[in-house]
Amino acid sequence: MKKALIILFIFATILCCGFLMSCNQTRIEDMVDISIVKLPDKLEYQFGEELNIDGIEVHLNYKKADPKILSKDEFVVLGYDAQKEGDQTLEVVYKAEDDDYQIEFKKYFQVKVYPLKGDLYFVEDFCLDKVYDGKSVLITENDYIKNSTADIQIVWYQGKTLLSNAPKNVGKYKAEISVPSVEGFESASASIEFEISPRELEVVWVGENGNNEDFDFTYTGDFVSPTPTVDTSEFGEKVFLVNDGSYAEVGDNYSSICRMMVPNSNYILRNTTCYFNIVKASSNVQFYSDAVFEKTFDNQEAQMSEYQYDGDGDVEIKWYKNGELLNTSPINSGKYVVEVFVNETSSFISSSVKHEYVISKKQVEINWYGEGDSLDDFDWVYSNSEICPSANCNLVLGFNLDINVSGSAINAGEYIAHASILNDTYNNFQIVNSTKNFVISKADYDMSGITFVDETKPYTKEVQSLAISGALPVGLDGIGVTVQYEGKTKDAGTSCQVRAIFSTQSTNYNIPVEMTANLTISKADRELKKSSDESIESNSVSVAYIKSILVYEQEDAVLLLSVDGGEFVEEDSFVYSEGASIEVKIKESANYKESNSVTITLLISEV
Repeated sequence: MKKALIILFIFATILCCGFLMSCNQTRIEDMVDISIVKLPDKLEYQFGEELNIDGIEVHLNYKKADPKILSKDEFVVLGYDAQKEGDQTLEVVYKAEDDDYQIEFKKYFQVKVYPLKGDLYFVEDFCLDKVYDGKSVLITENDYIKNSTADIQIVWYQGKTLLSNAPKNVGKYKAEISVPSVEGFESASASIEFEISPRELEVVWVGENGNNEDFDFTYTGDFVSPTPTVDTSEFGEKVFLVNDGSYAEVGDNYSSICRMMVPNSNYILRNTTCYFNIVKASSNVQFYSDAVFEKTFDNQEAQMSEYQYDGDGDVEIKWYKNGELLNTSPINSGKYVVEVFVNETSSFISSSVKHEYVISKKQVEINWYGEGDSLDDFDWVYSNSEICPSANCNLVLGFNLDINVSGSAINAGEYIAHASILNDTYNNFQIVNSTKNFVISKADYDMSGITFVDETKPYTKEVQSLAISGALPVGLDGIGVTVQYEGKTKDAGTSCQVRAIFSTQSTNYNIPVEMTANLTISKADRELKKSSDESIESNSVSVAYIKSILVYEQEDAVLLLSVDGGEFVEEDSFVYSEGASIEVKIKESANYKESNSVTITLLISEV
C-alpha cells in the first residue's frame, strides 16, 4: 500500500512540472487583452447584499496562442457598493509582470442594486386593547418588526379624525405606523384597531366606624348612611360621587344608592346600592373612673350612685352575693357584686355594668389596761384573788366588747385574756390585738421574823453549828432548810460561813432567798485548881508530883512554873529553899487561853 502511494506522488509531480514549463513558455509580450466570455449568474442584488461572481468566465487572449481561462484568483472585480442602489458598472482587472514588462487589462459589466422592502408589521398577537388606566396608549419597538433603517412614525385616529396625541380615554381607535423610503429601503406601513374599555370601579361601602362589612348603624338621633368610596389613586383622577339615602330612626333594610356626580365615560360603577339597618344604641352605662367600690362596716346599707349612662331607660341597682340576687342592699362585711342595669327603650337596648363591691370588716383597736390601769405593766403578784386585764375599743353603736380568760386567773402563772364582740353574728369586726398575755407572779414570803446572825462560840472539843431563830411565815407549805458550812467548825481560831438554803413546793410563793452568817470558834477558858490546900513539906519535889495535886483539863496542857518570881520552868525536879513558893499556871494553847495561876508553898522539914 505504501509503495503505491509513493508511485502516485511521483507521477503527479512530473505532470505539474510539465504544465509550468508550458506556461512559462507564454511570454507577457504575447498577451493581447482579456475578454468576459460569460457574465456572472447573479446580476441583480438587494440593498446590502454581498457581490457574488459565481458563473463568470474570463479569458486571457494571446497573439499566437489559444486563450487561457483565468481562475477567480487571477483577476479581481472592482466597483461594487452594496449600500448603493441602482445600476453599477463593475470592472474586471487582470495584471501581469516580469523583469521587462508590466501589463494591466480591464473589462466591464453591469449589475443592479434594488432597495429592500420596508417590511413593517406588528408582532403576532399584538393587541392594544386595554381597560382604562389613565395612561396614554404606547407602542414600543418590541411591538413591531421593520426592515427599514428609517424611524417609525405613528399616527392615531378615532374614526376618521386624526388625533394629536396617543389616546388614553375610553373609545375605539386605530393606530397606523409607517416608515418612509430611504436609501436601500422602500416605504412601508401597518395599522391596528383597538379599543380602550371603561374601567369598572368597585364601590366600597363603608359602614359605621369605617367597617366595610358591618352596615348596622347605631342609633344616634342624627341621619346616617353608609359612605361610598372608590379608589382611583392609581390613575391620579378623582371620581365625584353622590349618595342618595339617609335615615335617622331605628329600622331595617334601608337602601342607599351611589352614582357619579359628573359623568365620566372612563368609568362604570358596580355595587352601587347598599342596604343597611339602624339598630338600637346601647345605654352604655359605666361607672365613674373615681367610683368607690368599698367601705368599712358601719351598720348602714351600701349605696351606689357613681355611674353615668346614655339613653332614657329606667335604672335599677342590683346586688349579688355568690351569684345570687339579694333582696336589699348589703350591710354586713363580705364580697358582693353591684350591677347598674338600664332598661330597654324604643331607641336604646338595655345595658348593664358590674363591679365587685367589698364591705371590709371594721378594724377594732383594743386598748388593754394592766396592773394599776397601766398600758405597759401586765405582771400581777399573787394575792389569792382572781385577776383579768381590762380593755376598751372603738366599737360601732349597738355592739359590746366581751373580755374573758380561759380558766380562773388566781394562782401564779401565765394567762391569756381574749377580747370578743358580742352579737357579731356576721363577723363584721376584725379585732387588732384581740388577745393579751399577762402573768401572775409568785409572791415573796414574809421572812421578817426569821433571824440568822453571826455568832462566836468557844472551843468545846465538838463540831459546832448556828441556829435559825424566829417563827416561819404562815403559808410556807412544805418548807425545807438546808444549812451548809463552808469552813471549820471545831478548832479555835477558825471562822466559817454558814448558808441557810430554803426550799418549798408552793405554787404561789417564791423560794425564800438564802441567808448567810459567820460562825467563829474562840479559845476556851481553862481553870486550874489545887486538890488540897496543904503545903508541901519537902526540900525536893518533882513536876509530876505538882501535877498530881492540881486539877485541870489535861488536853493540850503545858504547865508554866515560877519559883520565887523566877522564870517558869518545867523540871522533873528542882531544889528550893525553905519558905519558897511555886506559882503554877497552864500555858496558852491552840484551843485554850492561858489559865489562872495557883501558888504552892514549900515548907522544908528538918533533916
